[in-house]
Amino acid sequence: MVSADKSPQRTAPERELGLPISELKAELFRALSHPARIRILETLSQGEQSVGEMQPEIGIELSHLSQQLAVLRRGLKHVEQGGHIG
Repeated sequence: MVSADKSPQRTAPERELGLPISELKAELFRALSHPARIRILETLSQGEQSVGEMQPEIGIELSHLSQQLAVLRRGLKHVEQGGHIG
């Protein structure tokens, strides 16, 4: 939707976060774009676990697992702040 001044109108989450919904969605997809991160989310959906508890199930080195968790936290932070992705 475009207003009379030709600039796109922004949705409530876009106004709150300062990012277009398409950018929020792209950030979410980037966060989910690695098989290890998908496995992490699947594991955590069964309940809270420490990194050490997850490591055998995920099957990657502990340092790599910590890095992948950090990527997920950054990517999912935008979605959490907006309450939804549109």
